Amino acid sequence: MEIREYLDVLQRRKWVIFTTLLITVTIAVLGTIFSSPIYVATATVRISPAPGTDFGYADYLYSDRLRNTYARMATSEPVLEQVKLRLSLKARPKAEQIEANVIKGTELIELRAKASEPAYARDVANALAEVFVAQGNALSSANKASASAILGEELAQLEKELLQMQADYDDLLKQTPLDPERVSTLARNIRLKENVQAMLLNRYEQARIADAMGTNVASVIEPAGMPTTPAQPRPIVNIAGGIAMGLMAGLMLAFLFENLDTTIYGPDQVEAISGVPVFGLVPGADGETDSQHEIAPGYRLVQTNLASAVGKGARTFLVTSVDSEANEAHITENIAISMAEAGRSVIIVEADPREQELHRPSRITGEPEPTTVGKQLAEAYGDALSSTAVALNQETPHIELVRVCPGNDGFWTRSDLHRTSKLIQSLSGQADVVLINAPSVLAAPEACLLSSTADGVLLVIRLGQTATEGVQQALKQLSNVGAEVIGMILSDAKAA
Repeated sequence: MEIREYLDVLQRRKWVIFTTLLITVTIAVLGTIFSSPIYVATATVRISPAPGTDFGYADYLYSDRLRNTYARMATSEPVLEQVKLRLSLKARPKAEQIEANVIKGTELIELRAKASEPAYARDVANALAEVFVAQGNALSSANKASASAILGEELAQLEKELLQMQADYDDLLKQTPLDPERVSTLARNIRLKENVQAMLLNRYEQARIADAMGTNVASVIEPAGMPTTPAQPRPIVNIAGGIAMGLMAGLMLAFLFENLDTTIYGPDQVEAISGVPVFGLVPGADGETDSQHEIAPGYRLVQTNLASAVGKGARTFLVTSVDSEANEAHITENIAISMAEAGRSVIIVEADPREQELHRPSRITGEPEPTTVGKQLAEAYGDALSSTAVALNQETPHIELVRVCPGNDGFWTRSDLHRTSKLIQSLSGQADVVLINAPSVLAAPEACLLSSTADGVLLVIRLGQTATEGVQQALKQLSNVGAEVIGMILSDAKAA
């Protein structure tokens, strides 16, 4: 599709887009209005490693895991239960009301509490931070106490082993004869134990220094304040999102409806499905002006194309339509006027049983008067046919108006069709152009039967009303009787 075609689709489906957009925005506005306000209070907590210890890459990874572990603990049931007890609440806060986010690249954790009341959100956030810090420090102190105790026990045990080994070494030196190998082995073991003792003493001193400097690893950096504006709903964000979603949904529905819609909207569609050229775009009955002195430019183009067919020897043309609301009689009359103004004599044969009386085009001036052709037809066919002629002006040929009346209560019989075929053949020698106004090809079978006697068929299609299936069916029926569709006339109420 070209850009122009996309713009045409948007123009046709603008109400689908607008309606979808309006519904979506209305839902967003109503949802914003009737949603309960949600306030968010935030307390910031710092989690840091114990001071006085060496800090390497492994300790950095451990510290990162530690902060993530603490963040998960913030929504655990024991912590929320402590918050409930600290605030004397009837029920503990729900886990979905609490958020713990680790600020990347820092030692900070944000503890957020959501509630419909700002004071409640603030109190829960601060109580959560206090419980969080208390439990973190208790856990850290327990870990450090456990480390010091273990190191102390290991040092005491090592001291006993060294004393025993030193006593054994002294006894070996007193023995005679002296065993050099045993003395050397025992001395080497004593040195190894002393090295281990020195290492443990160093670690033990580090643990004692850390205990002396403090055990706190969690602290409140910024307590939660009273939130003044609700975090939810966010009117601007909701309405903007509604507009975006409405436009997107409207565009999707517009193109979906366009793909599902088989209605014909332009000449390109007609030529693509039929392979028949479009003779012109003319106004529908609703789009015709009240002027008695102007004819739509579209009929000039139809007259030009029809004149080309006349120049090739064609004389009789049947004007029919796909659907019964196309007002082909109105179009036939305007084509006749256009042909007459171009200097050609025209006979209009009214073969539509829906037309109950012979009438003349509204633009023709002058009073009806009998014609020689009309008298001859009346003598040949009796009361079944009537004719009249009126002049456009003194410089243009006459337009003959002939109406064919079925003889059987408005229903066409085989004899009526045979008589009408003979009439059309006789009329072709009386004028330059014979236009046969027939009913819809899909609504009346006589249109197909009469089309076989014409040199060509002009098929009227209403833009925005006629479906492609109807056009294809009409073309198939006309083809079955041997009729040749030489051109399409598009009727559009918006055409000027």
